[in-house]
Amino acid sequence: KGIESSSDSQLESVLAAAFEALVAAVYIDQGNEFTRALILRLIDPELTQAEQMEGPPENPKSQLQELTQGQGLKPPTYELVSSKGPDHGPVFTVNVLVNGQVVGTGAGGKKAEAEAAAARSALAALSGQA
Repeated sequence: KGIESSSDSQLESVLAAAFEALVAAVYIDQGNEFTRALILRLIDPELTQAEQMEGPPENPKSQLQELTQGQGLKPPTYELVSSKGPDHGPVFTVNVLVNGQVVGTGAGGKKAEAEAAAARSALAALSGQA
């Protein structure tokens, strides 16, 4: 069983442990100042990107909720239309309804992904982009 067959969380854990061991080795060999400079150089692009973000990432379900609320409509509701495929790779299909009418449909490997896709579809339809 190799690392290729590991889950994403296991892979992240292995990579984190390897990075931690590398930093510890550099610290032992080069000392505090060098290690600090190395870490800052490695994470600076991530910090810069985080600083440039204008808040949390866009959430289509929240955007749809805000849009419907702003238009005086009932909050959107999501209904599971189907779940197909094997247990290890299902595909969920979800409708989103506003005021009892289907305004978007989406599919995804997880219910949350399908709901987000349905919300994006509804946003496009309600914005006249469909």
